[in-house]
Amino acid sequence: MVLFLHRPISRIKTACIVSKGNNEEIDRIGIKMAEIFKRNKIEPCLLKPLVSSDYESLDSFASISKAKIDLVVVVGGDGTILKTIRNIVDNVPVLGINMGGRGLLAEVTPQDGEKAVESIAKGKYILDKRMRLVAKVGRKILPPALNEIYIDRLTKLRAPTYKISVDDEPPISHRMDGVMVSTPTGSTGHALSFGSSVIHEKMETMLLTPIAPILRMPSIILPPSKVAIESTDNSSVLIDGQLDFPFRAKNEIVISKYDNYALFIRFASLPLRQLKRLGY
Repeated sequence: MVLFLHRPISRIKTACIVSKGNNEEIDRIGIKMAEIFKRNKIEPCLLKPLVSSDYESLDSFASISKAKIDLVVVVGGDGTILKTIRNIVDNVPVLGINMGGRGLLAEVTPQDGEKAVESIAKGKYILDKRMRLVAKVGRKILPPALNEIYIDRLTKLRAPTYKISVDDEPPISHRMDGVMVSTPTGSTGHALSFGSSVIHEKMETMLLTPIAPILRMPSIILPPSKVAIESTDNSSVLIDGQLDFPFRAKNEIVISKYDNYALFIRFASLPLRQLKRLGY
């Protein structure tokens, strides 16, 4: 199933500016973006720790939902965008302004900020819809992942055996260092560094990548499924390379499609967007 780009439904009236924090240049750009939105008759606010006496500052990501903000603008790198999307409760679209490295998830640079806001004010943008993943360990539901969920061994003296089953089918078992389950968005991230396939960003699939298997085992592309994983050793569960959770031996972690999508503001439909950002 392909996730198409969607035209905007209603006019954006409010925008919340999020920055990485502890960086004067990024904060300066964030305040400047608020000024540009104000000039274009879109009411801006800031998310703390970004503050200015000229604009209201919200205390937390939960406040974005309570204030019914129409758009979240992230000034920073991919890490800040990942953190922001993970913490937004509602399906609020995100505009990424790249202040980091390659900016695979961002859409514009600070130099293009004014032009981008003018386009948004005129409704000349499209929404890029991306699937996410969620993991459950027992009754505990972990935060959603836009890129990947990585189960990694803690013991470095031997490779554990991982048992993997899909939609309650009979499992496969193999000795390896870990297992990664990625979205198409995440296929150009950590999975790519392990030699996995690149999946078109708008497809709705899951990419299962064995990490350093004892015997050669290929990556597996799945439709949205319930992937149950069990390890013979204690492991860690890493969400988007940012959050780490313990995972005890013989427990089962279940990874599946998350109900809410991530939405990005785009100004053009570019095939293989992320590969092009990587320089291909």
